[in-house]
Parts: sequence; structure tokens; C-alpha cells
Amino acid sequence: MKQLSYFLVLCGMILLNACSKSSVHFKPPVEYLPFQEEKGGFWGMIAPDGEVLFSGEFKEEPTVVMNGRFFVKNGDGLWEMYTAEKKPRKLGDEYLEVVSFYEDITPVVRKNQNIELINLDGKTVCTLDKVDGNRVLEVYGFSEGIAVFRTSAGYGCINTSGEVVIKPVYADMKPCSEGCIVAVDKKYKDADKSERKYCVLDKSGNVKSEISVKNVEDIAPVFKEGLLPIEIEDDNSEIKAGLIDEDGEWVVKPSSKMRGVSYVYNGHFVFNGSDGCGLKNIEGETVIRAKYKNLSFASDDMLIYENEKGECGLLDLQGNKLFEDTYNKMYGVFADKYLLVKESANNWAFIDKEGKTLSNKTDIYNVGLGMGGVKVSSDYFSYEALFAEMGITKDGFGKYGYGMTAAEIAGAGKADAKPERYTGAYSDNYSETILKCSVTYGAVFTEKMAAYDSNGICSFSGNTPKVVSAIIPAYGKLADKSDETYNSAKAYIAKIGKIVSDEDNSVTYDIGNGKQIIVLNNGGSIVFIMGEKSRTDALPVPEGSTKEPIEEDEAFQPDNSQTGNTVSSSGSGALSSILSTRKLTYNDIKSLDKSQLRILRNEIYARHGYIFKSADLKAYFSKYSWYKPLYSDVTSRMSGIEKYNAAFIKKYE
Repeated sequence: MKQLSYFLVLCGMILLNACSKSSVHFKPPVEYLPFQEEKGGFWGMIAPDGEVLFSGEFKEEPTVVMNGRFFVKNGDGLWEMYTAEKKPRKLGDEYLEVVSFYEDITPVVRKNQNIELINLDGKTVCTLDKVDGNRVLEVYGFSEGIAVFRTSAGYGCINTSGEVVIKPVYADMKPCSEGCIVAVDKKYKDADKSERKYCVLDKSGNVKSEISVKNVEDIAPVFKEGLLPIEIEDDNSEIKAGLIDEDGEWVVKPSSKMRGVSYVYNGHFVFNGSDGCGLKNIEGETVIRAKYKNLSFASDDMLIYENEKGECGLLDLQGNKLFEDTYNKMYGVFADKYLLVKESANNWAFIDKEGKTLSNKTDIYNVGLGMGGVKVSSDYFSYEALFAEMGITKDGFGKYGYGMTAAEIAGAGKADAKPERYTGAYSDNYSETILKCSVTYGAVFTEKMAAYDSNGICSFSGNTPKVVSAIIPAYGKLADKSDETYNSAKAYIAKIGKIVSDEDNSVTYDIGNGKQIIVLNNGGSIVFIMGEKSRTDALPVPEGSTKEPIEEDEAFQPDNSQTGNTVSSSGSGALSSILSTRKLTYNDIKSLDKSQLRILRNEIYARHGYIFKSADLKAYFSKYSWYKPLYSDVTSRMSGIEKYNAAFIKKYE
């Protein structure tokens, strides 16, 4: 299922992006925007009337000002908080991750620490350690006095004091809006979209209603004027959109003429039709026909349009142009009074509702619209906590129990565990990020996990795994710490087992009931393997044990003349667009040679800003404007599909 942007919901930025559901106004409003007076210049802050608060103060781009505060990164790449004054004052500490002050409390995290809530003075209100024995892993920005948080047990809500108001027992949860929270019960966590159901909670966690809409393709995170945009897939795989109320009842029924709808403003909503974007009222009547490339609300009574030429302007709710002038871009950040427009490639300005340009008191070469992060993730780390969160026990690792059947193993790691998908499989695996470390779990069988019988019916075998494994690559937080991680892993397993052999980079423990755990140090990763003694004598190399990102020898020199499905001016051609959208098949890559496969696989990491160590890869991807080398570890930024595709391509290199 597609995930709508939590960031856009919290920020409420009025952007021109294909009739998006992101049009929610700022609460509180943005008070100042970061700006540069010239290319490459230092950043200052400017008000919507063009009044400069300060200029040329910060090398890095600050966030917008909300509640009188903004964040900006220092020379070490850490966030600092400042007051929005003529001479900004630094408050609080240095932070690894932050969320802007949507309210007067916000979550932050310092290096190697648990998540904290801080106030406008930078003082720590509380530290979020564990809830019901499970570590708090993520906290989102506050909305209506509560914030969504996540532990390994699920999603819940806290108040501004850090007290749990809704226990973390949900598989998914959206931010609070109009006193309502859209959530998914854990029983529907792995359900197909035809069976998945949403519920509406109040701020205390009481279920107000259940949304019984079937085949939900996309659901907006928040209510606006009591209505929630929803997209469904009909029996013909066609996407239709409509609006439901808090009781889960259709107010505007899905229609084939509406492939998407926006939030409701003043009884109206933008819809995306086959010919473009238009406007309807909640009675379903078309007010503005679908003729614009993009359409979004600037305020309750104004719409920003973009025509086919890419020109932007302003309409009233009847579709009348409020002025004839058009601009390259237009944002409704301060829509109650002013609009931000891009007049030319190197010039921004503020205009009023009549299109009159305000008297510029300074040049505006560039403006910033950043808010910091969507959420913060705990940076707390200890080996004891890592192995405990990984679920390293006598019974198995993670979701894989040693005695599970093939059906149970498949169902534990995948939501769509149909036996037909496992007829040729002798193993299964899944990955997750724990304490910002990438962990891959595997299960290896001696026979195929599923097969067809003589009647053509496919079913899982009753076999149990030969071994189960857990693998931690030695990068990211564990970079250059393979020996330290290995020694800590041995100490952890020594608490639950007895050493029976200790060889170079390999220790075997007896854990009772005829089972053993072997801990391996291969330099690139630390591997835990569980099995019966007779089954672990000839162990296979566990899936996922290779170090990521994998960079082979330095001999490859990119061939810029490659065409077709390999290397093009934008990356890897046709395959680039599917690396993150679906799992690759052999037919996708069968025509590629080893060097082409290497480029394709590493493009996955490059798209997330990985800093390559191999000179040829660094040189190759640096040619593209989209490549921004920012991170030494991008695993936590990669989706499950991307991780699968990286491992899949590697097998054929």
C-alpha cells in the first residue's frame, strides 16, 4: 500500500504536486522563511512582508521558523536550535535528528541517546526509554497535543509530557486531526488490501468507528472538515477516489472520474480526472472542470493552479482568475496575507492576493522550505540491547523459531506467504533495522518449502528448517567494529549456552535439547546460526551474509556508450524506475554483463546518497545531478524491495 507523506500532513505545505492530498495549512503558521540574497551566500530569515529579520548568518540552510524557533546544522552535521531574533540565540544541545516545533514541545535525539522531548527553551521535558519493556524506536511530530510513537510492539500515542495515552498495539497509525486518529489494528498488519481494515480512534484510544471500505489503495492521514480522502481499487483494477466521514460512511462516493481527491476546504475539494485537475463541492457537483495540470488550495477561498505551460496563478472558488500574471512557482505558505512566488530563475518575491508585488527590501535569490525531519529515531545503542531486540534466544532468532514449519516460516517473514511462491525455495529470509543496525534473518531447509500434489494443489511442506540464522553486517554503527561485535555476541550467547568449541572466528555453544548456536566472525558481518548438531556439521553460507553496500574490485571503468536497459544519461535506463517499485526477475537482468549488474546494484545505494569508497563508482555516479553523496550507511533508508533487489542482482554478478 502506498504511504502518504506524514511530513506534508504535519507541515501543511501548499505545493503543486498533482492534486495532492497534502494541502493542510500550517498550525502554527510559519513566521519566517530562510533565504539567500545571492548564489552560494549565507542564509538569513525573511518575513512574508519582505522584512528581513537577519541576513547572511548561517552557512547551512535553516528550517522555517515556527513558534519562534528554528534549527540549523553546524559544521559537524548536527542540528542546533536558535531563537528567531535579530541576533539569534542558541538554545539546548546539539542533535542528531529533530522535528520542527509544530507545537511548544518537539521530539529530538542526541548522538547515542534515547529520544527526548524538549520545550521552546531547549530543556528536556522527558526521556523516552521503554514502554512495557520495549524500547521507543521512533517519535513523530506533535499534533493536537499528542504524537505518534513506535516500539517493536507497534504504534501508539504520547502526550507532551511523554505519558502514553494510547498503548503501542497498532500496526499503523496516522497523526491526530480534529480529535481523530486513523489506525490499523495489529490483526490486519499482514492482511491483503482486500481484507485490511482501518479504525478511527479518539485521543484516548477509544474506537469511534471502523472503516469497512474494501480494497483501499491509499488513505489520507488526517481528517479535514470531518472528511477523509480515500482511494480504492475496483474489481477491474481501476483506481477510484472519494470522501468518507468519521463513521466510515461515504459522503462522496468513489468515481471513475476521480482518480484522486484532496482534503476539503470550505466544502470543496480538488479532484484528479483523466484530463487533469478540477474542483468539486461535497455534493459532488463540478465547480471547475478538470483542465489544469495541477491545482491546490492556497487558503479556504483561493486555489493555486498550474497550466500545461507550467505557469502558475491564482483562482477563486468559482474558477475566476484573481489576476492575469503568472509565475514559475507559487506557494501558499502565508496564504492568509501573502503568496510566495518565483518570478525568474534567480528571483523570488512575495505578492498579495491581487497579485501586487510587495516592495522588496532585499534581493531573494533562493528560499528554504525545510522543516527538519518527519520523525526522530532512537540513537541509543548497546550490544546487550541489540541482541535482545534481535530476539536472540534458545528458541530462534527474530520471527523465526527453530521448530517452525515451512508455512510458519514463510508467514513470519512475508505478508503474502502463498505456497505457490515457495515451490522452488529451500530457504526464506527477511530484513529489518534494529537500533539503526541492519539485520537479516534466514531459514534454510533440506527440502523444498512447498510443492504441488498429483491433483495440482500447492501446499507447504511440514518440514522444519535445517538452520535459522541472524546476520549483522559490520557497517553503519558497527563499522570497523567486527571484533568488538563478535566478542559481545559471544558473551551474550555464553549466558544461554555452554561453549563446546572455540576456533578462530567461530564459537559453538550447546543450548540444550540437542541444539547448538554457532557465532561466526567473517570480518564483513557477524553471523548467528542455530541448528541441531547433526544439521550444523556442514553449514551453508547464510543468505544476506555479504557486506553492504558491496563494492567489488576497482577495475571496472564505466562505459558511457552503453544504452538500452543498462546505463543511460539518467542512470540505468528503464530499470532505474523499477529498482524501488517492484522485485526484479531474471528476465529483467539476463542481458546485462557483470559490470552492468554492478552499476545497477550500486545505483540503489547511490539513489539514497551513499558515499562510495571505490573511485570508479564515485566518479560514475558523480556525473548525475541527482547523486548527492551524504551518508556512509543508507541501509535504514532503503525499502524492503530495494534490499531484495540489491541481493538479487548480487547473486548474478
